Amino acid sequence: MDVQAILQSDNGTGSSNGNLQVSMPIPWLNRNQGGIRQAQSELVAAERAVGQLELSLKRRLAGVYQRYASARNQMQAYSKPEGILANSQATLEFVRQGYQAGEIGYLDLLTAQRTYFQNNLAYVEALGELWAAVVEIEGLLLKDSLENGSASAP
Repeated sequence: MDVQAILQSDNGTGSSNGNLQVSMPIPWLNRNQGGIRQAQSELVAAERAVGQLELSLKRRLAGVYQRYASARNQMQAYSKPEGILANSQATLEFVRQGYQAGEIGYLDLLTAQRTYFQNNLAYVEALGELWAAVVEIEGLLLKDSLENGSASAP
């Protein structure tokens, strides 16, 4: 509310005048259009931020899932019944029996053992990569802050 008081004195006529003005806004035509537009723009900004975060998480998940699928395929190739581990163990047993029978040389036995141990090591590494990817997928939101949005190297 605004209040104004005015006193005037006219020396020519010898009269005095007084004025009192009171004004206050009447919210008859104000429908809070500025506040409504501001709220609408904030809503659009929030929706776009959610979309941007969703795209960032999908991009980060794609790389992690690719590593997970590759490690899972490797682990399955090593561990299935006729897989790499089973074949290298069977080969080692045949070479060991041939060496004990005197039909195969010592270097062939060492080569079979080295191959078997390398396959076991590769299997353990594939398992490690698989579980690292599983943990990263489960904790994707905790690996980096949501503000950063970039995946760090494992």
